[in-house]
Amino acid sequence: MIYLLGILLSLILSLNSFAIELPALHAGINDLAGMFPPASADDLNERLRRFNTETAATIVVLTVKSLDGEDMQNFSRNAFKALPFDNTALAKSALLVVARKEHVVGLQTAAELRQLLPEPASSQKL
Repeated sequence: MIYLLGILLSLILSLNSFAIELPALHAGINDLAGMFPPASADDLNERLRRFNTETAATIVVLTVKSLDGEDMQNFSRNAFKALPFDNTALAKSALLVVARKEHVVGLQTAAELRQLLPEPASSQKL
């Protein structure tokens, strides 16, 4: 019985080791894939700040080089849960994830923004 429990625990730990490690995310652009030229990133960050000021809603953009075999829906859901916002701010947040290698975009929206930004049934391949 203990042997079975040990095998199950090691299997669970090995599955978690495939997850992509993300640094601490912040509001605005998190360009881990280096997709935005500096001027474009500055402009978009300013627009996102203005949107937040006018609506109290936060949009976070995350680019990654690759999903490394991970499913976009699971990856974006986990990244959304990792956002450093309190529950009130998180309820009015959206996360746009772009995976450069896979050419896939994912969107996670909180309850209060689902009418404005409905999540697609599946990730869209570019």
